Amino acid sequence: MDRLIKGSGGDLRDLMLLLKGVLVSLEDESVTDSLIREVENRMRRDRIMLPKDYRQWLAQIHKTKHHGLEEMRDLHHLAHFFDTNLVQCYHNGSDWYDVHPLLRTSFD
Repeated sequence: MDRLIKGSGGDLRDLMLLLKGVLVSLEDESVTDSLIREVENRMRRDRIMLPKDYRQWLAQIHKTKHHGLEEMRDLHHLAHFFDTNLVQCYHNGSDWYDVHPLLRTSFD
């Protein structure tokens, strides 16, 4: 469960999707690392098809922990990141931003 919770980035909907993926894929009574990895990869593939400029912006968000909005005309792009849960905002201490935990390895 810890791995699924961390992989969801604290998003309840994503946690339920990951949990559902694991439960649907169970063939016996044990949950293995490879099963969890398969479910994570499935969710990752659904979100990673992005244009180059989006990938660059997401990499910058991951690096700086800042949303990176420079001009209001780009607000709809940032809104899209939040709507599709590509970027999450964390409110512990001061607000900071990062890409979804399942996508972070793409930007390290």
